[in-house]
Amino acid sequence: MGRPKNLSREDVLEKAMPVFWKYGFADTSLQELERATGVNKSGLYTEFRNKEDVFVACLRHYLESPGEERTSDQGAPGLEKRRGLS
Repeated sequence: MGRPKNLSREDVLEKAMPVFWKYGFADTSLQELERATGVNKSGLYTEFRNKEDVFVACLRHYLESPGEERTSDQGAPGLEKRRGLS
């Protein structure tokens, strides 16, 4: 029952990215990722090893996306929190 069949890995990453950008890695909970993606914990763990794996996959997806299709940098302070800059 994990991931809805019509939801691709890329869709999951696109929906998870803004959560990480908003809260940063440390303050993003698995429950927030479940809510944002519509995928339950079991489904996320079927596709990804852990929360860090989701985060790294989001970063890779972001960097590999064409610039005009990238998620808005709104909420980027989450990245600053991740780096300890804020």
